[in-house]
Amino acid sequence: MTQDPIRHNLLTILSKFKQTHAERKHRREFLRNTFQLLNFNKINGDFAEFGCPDATVQLDAWHALKRQPFQRQLWAIRDAEPQTKPVNSMDLHPRWPAPQHKWINPLGDSRAAWSRLPARESHIVRYGSTQPLLASSLPAQICMTWINAQPHSSIRSIFRMLDQHWKNGSILVLEHYFAGSRFERSGARNAFLELQRNRPDLSFVPMEKFGLGSQAFQIEDAP
Repeated sequence: MTQDPIRHNLLTILSKFKQTHAERKHRREFLRNTFQLLNFNKINGDFAEFGCPDATVQLDAWHALKRQPFQRQLWAIRDAEPQTKPVNSMDLHPRWPAPQHKWINPLGDSRAAWSRLPARESHIVRYGSTQPLLASSLPAQICMTWINAQPHSSIRSIFRMLDQHWKNGSILVLEHYFAGSRFERSGARNAFLELQRNRPDLSFVPMEKFGLGSQAFQIEDAP
């Protein structure tokens, strides 16, 4: 019996909507609980998201922070020239075939979505070959680093930018940590393994897994 294509499309849309709703609910709960933990541990610093294909993580972080006693700033740090093709085999993924990678969204979300963020508490930083990201463009202290990028090459570059910002008690979130394939680990995981090798002075303690493939770590000084 042939399935009605209209009904099939509607069911697919509904399934995707339910999945997205569930993932966002879990993410909001994670952000709320993690900011509470950071406050309890008296970890200073701001929330910094790298990648930022849209405004949803920033909005969820803002809603979580509104209920917290600590004053923290939101930072959206976006590449003005996002990677459009793989640099090496670790950038490949069957869901993002070159040259039209699904993770490319140079414009991000609509201006209306970004305009919902509080102007006094949020910062949008763009960088690229003609506008390099300077240390002065980053927050002085970061309590939670959120990596919302997928290619290994991009995440490795972000980790290099953050080399002086890792600190005891802060949180690292890799949104696409488990987005690998049967041929290769995810770009996020490969970059993270490199980070561990390059920073033996730090320990990355696994925390919560959430969403479709996200993993959080608490950073500690190595014993």
